[in-house]
Amino acid sequence: MRNLFIYCQLLLPTIFLLLSSCSQKKVDKSFPQVNTFKMGEKFIVNLPENHSDGEAWKFDEDHHNANILETGNAIWHGNEKGIYFNFTALKPGMDTLSFALNTYNKSSKFSRFVVEVK
Repeated sequence: MRNLFIYCQLLLPTIFLLLSSCSQKKVDKSFPQVNTFKMGEKFIVNLPENHSDGEAWKFDEDHHNANILETGNAIWHGNEKGIYFNFTALKPGMDTLSFALNTYNKSSKFSRFVVEVK
C-alpha cells in the first residue's frame, strides 16, 4: 500500500505537467499578422529544426521588449517536432519576435511574429 502511495505521488505531478504543457498556446500567425495573448499567458513559438541538416534557430533577444514579453527556455523536441521557444506575456503592448535559421553557421532563413498583449 505504501508503494502505491509513493507511486501516485510521483505519477500525479508528471501527468499534471504533461496536461498543462499540452494546453499551452502557440503563435500561429506570421508577420505582419498579430498574435494576441492576455497578461500572464504562456505561449510558444514552434519552428521546424533539423539537426541532421545542421539547422539551428536563433532568437534575436536584443531586439524585443523584455518589459512586455519574458523569454523562457528553448526546448528542442527532435527533428520531427522542431524547437519550442517559450514566452510569458507580462504587460500590455506590442512586440515583434525575430528568429534566424542558421545552417552550418550561415543564416539562411528568417521568421518574425508580432505579438500583442492585452
